Amino acid sequence: MDATQPQFKDLWNTYARVYDRLVADFPLYGKLMSRLAALVSESAAAGMPILDAGCGTGALALELAAHAPVTAADASPAMLRQLQAHVEPATRVRTVCLDLDRPLPFRDGCFAAISCVHVLYALPNPDRTLCEFHRILRPGGILVSANMTARISVRRAVRELFHLYGPAKALRLTFGNLRILFCNLRLARLQQRGLMHFWPPPAYVALLEQAGFRTQHQETGYICDADLITVAVRD
Repeated sequence: MDATQPQFKDLWNTYARVYDRLVADFPLYGKLMSRLAALVSESAAAGMPILDAGCGTGALALELAAHAPVTAADASPAMLRQLQAHVEPATRVRTVCLDLDRPLPFRDGCFAAISCVHVLYALPNPDRTLCEFHRILRPGGILVSANMTARISVRRAVRELFHLYGPAKALRLTFGNLRILFCNLRLARLQQRGLMHFWPPPAYVALLEQAGFRTQHQETGYICDADLITVAVRD
C-alpha cells in the first residue's frame, strides 16, 4: 500500500497492525494473493528480479520470493516493519521505503516483473507511476496489477459474503476482527469522498497503453467480482 495522499497515510499505518489477518482470516483475499503470485510466476522467468510495488505487509512478496528475488517497496514504514518481522535470513526479499508517486530510485530495465496490488487507486498521479514502471522494466517485462473497477459499498460487500459463506461465517468474517472492519469503513469513506481512482477494463487498458504497455490478459475477481486483475507487457 502506498501512502502518498495524506488522507491515506494514517490509515495504512493503522491498517499495518492487522493487515496480515486479511490473508489468514479472509479466504477471498488469500485467494487473490495466490492468483496474483501464480500470474507473476507464470509470466516471469524463474530467478529474475521482481518489484512488489506497494507491498503492504508482504503477503504477495513472500510468495513471490519462492520464485525469484523480490524488492518489496512501500511508503508506509509500519507496513514494512511488519514485513521485516516475517523475513527469514535466507528469504530473497529486500525492503525499500519509497513514494510511488515520485521518480523511482531504480535503474532503467532492472526488473523482469512488477506486481502492484491495490495501490494505483490511492496515488495522485497513477499515469506517472505507470510510466516509471515502464522505465524500470526490461523489454518484454511483465506488470501484474489489481485495481478496483468501481466503488463498492460495505453493505454490498457483506451481502456478497453472506451469499458465499452463509450467515454464520459471514458474520465472523465481518465482525471477527473489529480493527479490520474499522479500517475498511475508513477506506469506504475515502471512496465516498472521491479520493480514489477506479477504472473499468477498457479505461485501464487505455491508461496502460499511454504508458507504453500492451495488455495481455484481464480477469475480475475478489469482492463482488469488482477487482480487475491485469497482465501487461512492456514492449
